[in-house]
Amino acid sequence: MHSLPRIRAPLRHSAAAAVAAALATAATLSCDKSPTGSTAVRAPERVTIQAIRIAGPAQMAPGASAQYSVIALLSNGSERDATATSTWRSSDDRVLSIAPNGVATAGTAPGQVVLAADNSGRRTGIEVVVLVPGTFRLTGTASHRGAPVADAAVDVLNGSLAVMSARTDERGMYRLFGVVGAVEIRASKEGYLDQVNRLTVNADSTSDFELAAGPAPRVDGTYGLTITAAADCRTEGYLALPGTARTRMYSATLRQNDEHLEIDLSGADMVKHSFAGEAAGTHVTFALRGVAMPNFYYYFDDVETSADLVERLSAAELFEAVGHVEATVSPNAIAGTLKGLLAVVHGSPPLRQPEGLCLSAHSFVLVRRP
Repeated sequence: MHSLPRIRAPLRHSAAAAVAAALATAATLSCDKSPTGSTAVRAPERVTIQAIRIAGPAQMAPGASAQYSVIALLSNGSERDATATSTWRSSDDRVLSIAPNGVATAGTAPGQVVLAADNSGRRTGIEVVVLVPGTFRLTGTASHRGAPVADAAVDVLNGSLAVMSARTDERGMYRLFGVVGAVEIRASKEGYLDQVNRLTVNADSTSDFELAAGPAPRVDGTYGLTITAAADCRTEGYLALPGTARTRMYSATLRQNDEHLEIDLSGADMVKHSFAGEAAGTHVTFALRGVAMPNFYYYFDDVETSADLVERLSAAELFEAVGHVEATVSPNAIAGTLKGLLAVVHGSPPLRQPEGLCLSAHSFVLVRRP
């Protein structure tokens, strides 16, 4: 009887080894797929809008249309068009209107607007000028002794005829659109002498006016002054102006040296009671210095020394009036508006706080007394 050949034994061992290796590999793969493995998949990074800008022409002709786009700068450093998801606004639809898709249409008259866009809490805007091709924008200021002159007429003249007009704003600024060539520009306002500037406009240009006061009326004398809070001042709620501060009355002595005015108040418990002004023609201005912005009143401890008109209402309360007065002279009165702040503060330094305040255009009337 013969024995089996010995060569077959190693084959059986090799198969067993192969099976063992396969099982080990499967076990390893199984471990790698475990929830506790070290190769967890990361969620994709969320891309957000960091800023936006508007792309489009800075100037258009009357009646023309143009496409404006909103370009979003993303958190991953890239950009994309966000026009379709943006909200548009124009500061003056008569000059330039804009549709939700970003198509803007200019009106028939020249002018200037701000186009603004909002997207995902981000805002931006650009200035757009509407001009007849070949014409230009002329801007400038009107002032008197360094102070702006508001509501002055600025006219482009053809002989004595005004062919184009604008008015100065509260900063004394004016804008004229569609100017070209050699022109005469006149600035005028009651109480001031007219001034004419001559220049040649062949690009966007600037021309400023320094107005001289006209003959000053005699306004010195004794008056009764009444300051009345504007109708839009709050009567209830947070920082509402108290009823005691809505109308304040004083005796006033007005002194005049040429066009310079000084006024002194009495008839109440005055802490500060003097301020100055100017007379020009039938126009009078006064400047009441002090804290002009209401948020400065928090913990404000220097009312008595910083302001021109301060009245003590009680042991713990002070009334202050701050701003710019523009008024017109009549035979028996000087009446106008105080554009600024009326406020009542309470407490003692350094913890004074506002009790009530109102920033608006208040009534300011001086009535002449015998």
